[in-house]
Amino acid sequence: MNISPIKYFQMSPAFTSNNRTVRDESGSIIHRNTTVMFRQDINWIDLANFLESYFRDSKKVDVYSFACSDGSEPYSLTASIKNECLNPNKFFPIMASDYDDEIIKEAKKAHYTLTNTEFDSMRRATRNKWDKYFNMLTSDTIEPNNKTKNCVNFKTEDIIDGLDKVKKGPKVIMARNFWPYLKSEDKAKILEKLKSKMDDDSLLIIGAFDQDAIKFDRELSSLGFEEVEYTDYTRWIGFEPHLVWKAAS
Repeated sequence: MNISPIKYFQMSPAFTSNNRTVRDESGSIIHRNTTVMFRQDINWIDLANFLESYFRDSKKVDVYSFACSDGSEPYSLTASIKNECLNPNKFFPIMASDYDDEIIKEAKKAHYTLTNTEFDSMRRATRNKWDKYFNMLTSDTIEPNNKTKNCVNFKTEDIIDGLDKVKKGPKVIMARNFWPYLKSEDKAKILEKLKSKMDDDSLLIIGAFDQDAIKFDRELSSLGFEEVEYTDYTRWIGFEPHLVWKAAS
């Protein structure tokens, strides 16, 4: 099963890398690209430290970022891992993909205009060491430096084709904040493929939008996934904990 090719009938608002809506001829939303650097539904410091602990004995961990949009999330994860992990290189390169060729072109340009909120999130998540991983281009625009860029490989690919290429062994699959846009039959096929690729030493990371919009945590539980608590949520008032999952033991 391949997701239908995108037809660009309408874009609203005018194209920006992290805020774009693509609609079909009837006006129905095909998808939205909405992403930000260091999106606040994840505690990036705690996630990186959890990955360090969880994969302590693994020599190599494959990391996949599906529906990566403009690259904000794989670069957020890259900086977090480099800042926190003792052996960050075993997580790289992150293999990032999106079925929207136009958004992948933006990801490869890797210029990000940040709001004040995003700057604050970046400073917190990197313990104010963000300039080790990003260059300042203007007063509100950054780009990952070359060492950071080399940690992420981008390609245009739909998630089914991407999952077909997922390797056996330790892995992290980021598939975040897009599930509510899928048709039920497409979601079921993707979940079936995803489940077949989840070894005992695999982790799935989803987004708060997924679980809030469609109660995705219940669906994952029914398929045999179990939640992993990667952070102390007493410090994250208002956020649900169901973002990191593994295959049930």
